[in-house]
Amino acid sequence: MSLAKEFSRKLIIVAGVATMVIIVVAGIAAKDLWAGRLTPGSETSVLSAIQDQDESSVNDPPGTRRVRLDRYKNDDPARVALVMEGDTDVTPGDRPFKPWQGKPFVAGDDWVKNLKVVLKNLSNKKIVAASISVNFPESDDPAVGLRFVGYDVTVGRTPARYVRVGGSSQGELRPASGSAPLNIGTSQELTVALADYYDKIKDSVETVRPISGTKTCWILIGRVYFDDGTTWSPGEFQKPDPVSPGRYIKITADEFWGRTPRG
Repeated sequence: MSLAKEFSRKLIIVAGVATMVIIVVAGIAAKDLWAGRLTPGSETSVLSAIQDQDESSVNDPPGTRRVRLDRYKNDDPARVALVMEGDTDVTPGDRPFKPWQGKPFVAGDDWVKNLKVVLKNLSNKKIVAASISVNFPESDDPAVGLRFVGYDVTVGRTPARYVRVGGSSQGELRPASGSAPLNIGTSQELTVALADYYDKIKDSVETVRPISGTKTCWILIGRVYFDDGTTWSPGEFQKPDPVSPGRYIKITADEFWGRTPRG
């Protein structure tokens, strides 16, 4: 599924979910509103990435690429544990390269095709499906602001889900889709080779810019589905609504993990 792109005061929509509003004044990006995919805990990471562009990717030598990840939280039940470009480990996170800044590496024009993303299950449940957003800035100029184009990679079999249609208040129940469910147990890993989805990623990106000219790739976990029916996306845990098939209701991290609430 391609990433929808509609902007109002640089409103970023990722996979149909309003992510954030970035206001650019004199080339400086500032937060105005946060919602959806990137949670309040992620705002520092994304804003840091914008503010760091002049010092990082903008001044990188030719052929330098970066993979950027979201900030991790202790309660996250899944994580991008490793990113490989061919045989090279390009995972950011070790000093001095924070996840949202990316670790610089040199690669050719087909670097995106060579990426492999390793998703690790940190929960006490089995993962049956997951989506990973592969996003690229529409421009390398930080003065333009941060606007994405990309593609959502979905693996496994997602359950039936009630979704809104065309951004309206109307909705429909979409049936389960995808291949057979995954069976990723606790501490197990799933490797997703972007080569398997490259044509669709390329088609989406090249509605805006040549994919060969991209320098930075944001890899974000979209949503993870578990064998007990619960789901997680960064900053939000959910379980099926018992009275409305296909709908989900929010739950706390304690409820997801089966913990006794503190205090």
